[in-house]
Amino acid sequence: MSIINSTTGIRSFKMRAACFSFILFVLAFAALEVKASQENVTLQAIVMCYNGRWRNLPVKLYERGNPPVELASARTDQMGELYIDLEKDLSKPSFITIEHTCNHQKRRCTRLSEYDVPREKVDGIYDMVQINLQTITANDKTICQQRPF
Repeated sequence: MSIINSTTGIRSFKMRAACFSFILFVLAFAALEVKASQENVTLQAIVMCYNGRWRNLPVKLYERGNPPVELASARTDQMGELYIDLEKDLSKPSFITIEHTCNHQKRRCTRLSEYDVPREKVDGIYDMVQINLQTITANDKTICQQRPF
């Protein structure tokens, strides 16, 4: 790119430097704007039923809406530990669900337990410490499979 000074007709180093600085400023501002819209959510917990850790349970992170939007899914590891790390713009409140059979008596049925992610924990680490699935909450749902004919 050739920049020519209108009064002397000679390329000016200062003009090129100023133009380059302006372009860098605009790009930096655009990158900052994109980064500002991204938030990091890190969830960690130990999932338990009575006194034992529960492993290999499906866990999903949702954004509230109608219908809720699934943002991430994971499973508890061999030690019953849950870890979800997500970088996304979270404009709405979010929650996790855990599908399990802890403290459930019906055959062919599972419980779906729901736990809110507090808005102040977004853009940081939300250590839920222990989630004890034996406790039945108001947000729990029962899912039963139909019997085959």
